Amino acid sequence: MGLGYRFTGLQAAKNNFEISKGAQLIGQVNYNWGNVYLFKTNKGPRTIISKRFGLLWSASVGFSMNDSNDAISVVGWGNDTKCTVYAVEALDNNVKYIEMGSEGSRIRKYVGKENPIIFSWNKSIPWNDFNGIAYSTNGEAIYELRYPQNKSYINPTDDLKWFFISKN
Repeated sequence: MGLGYRFTGLQAAKNNFEISKGAQLIGQVNYNWGNVYLFKTNKGPRTIISKRFGLLWSASVGFSMNDSNDAISVVGWGNDTKCTVYAVEALDNNVKYIEMGSEGSRIRKYVGKENPIIFSWNKSIPWNDFNGIAYSTNGEAIYELRYPQNKSYINPTDDLKWFFISKN
């Protein structure tokens, strides 16, 4: 495996150093300049950005995350100056829909219409502007995307998770 140019975006993505043989393509977002591919691999979820260069494609940007069995599990995340893609699988049957993004670019996606649920924007969005909230069938906020509280060290990719909103 290695970097280099290929004839399709998917070929370039599969040639990326982060994608192992036997990886399963679980989602894709197409842009006019390239594509973002989401894979399930034996080393966890991987997100690869493939860019078009004339007739050829290259995929030198990859993102990895750990597998989880959280109620809302992150299965893809990647961004650069032209895009942000964030994908989750809702394992809690009480989750009806999820909203993400800042004012003016907030997106609502319903659970069950697609799996995984893929959010995408045509710009770079910092993690602290995701403002992710998962809602129940009656519209009650039940999970929020955030870092754990009272933790001295935070891993930027692995610790940003969906936490249950307690009703104190």
